[in-house]
Amino acid sequence: MRFAIAVLSAAALAGCGGGPYAQQEREVKSQVAQYFNSLNAEAALMAIDAKATRSVADAPSLGRTMNTYDWRIDGYVVPDVTCPDGKCKAKLGTLAYTGVDLKCPACGAALADEINRLGRSLPMFEIRSGSALPIVVIVRYVRKVGVYDPSSTVSVTARTQEAIPVESFTGRDRRDPRNYYAGGFHRPDSAFIGTTGFVYKGGELRQIDPASVGKMTAMPPENVAVSAMKLGPTAAVEKPLRTWASIAPAPTVEKAPE
Repeated sequence: MRFAIAVLSAAALAGCGGGPYAQQEREVKSQVAQYFNSLNAEAALMAIDAKATRSVADAPSLGRTMNTYDWRIDGYVVPDVTCPDGKCKAKLGTLAYTGVDLKCPACGAALADEINRLGRSLPMFEIRSGSALPIVVIVRYVRKVGVYDPSSTVSVTARTQEAIPVESFTGRDRRDPRNYYAGGFHRPDSAFIGTTGFVYKGGELRQIDPASVGKMTAMPPENVAVSAMKLGPTAAVEKPLRTWASIAPAPTVEKAPE
């Protein structure tokens, strides 16, 4: 699975099965965390491989696009955030908390109080079945897409060149001989907010179909019986992440001279 949290490995997500509710809740949390950790570990290997390439031809076809995932068990997503600073008021779009305090990228103002005031945070891990079995969860995450670029370079000072034999392990950039080639990398391309759901049955996380997830996350949300869901590998519901950098500023209207 490369472009969405779509195809799940039954071996990776298989639990013990059965047991009391508290035990199954721990298993669900552990398996979802393990899944995102596995995806990000795969991306880290792609990044290492890219450093050893010099052209697109050197990059494996599946490694030209790299997906990393921002997810945390106590994380949350906040839509339509505006900076509370009276002089800034930047429209920040959707923000995701994954352990790092959120601040306005335009002015640096802390956003925790504003987010609490808004009261519309959406948890990244949400149990929808109460204390009943089977456990039904909604999972939200941020998927960041990187596109392979073979043109990474680094500037090396003359003093460093005297102390370290740089040219013994890399060459000068053909476009600018003052720089040295530093390997390929994946440049940021786009980002998406993803939402999916799982039912924990028989020791496995079984993904919920997008239509049922849409009903469960609608405003107001609908209660969907497990028997009415289609369970199995499927695509998640993803929408482009609109951030401060991608939102055009409001047009300024100049006053006519009096």
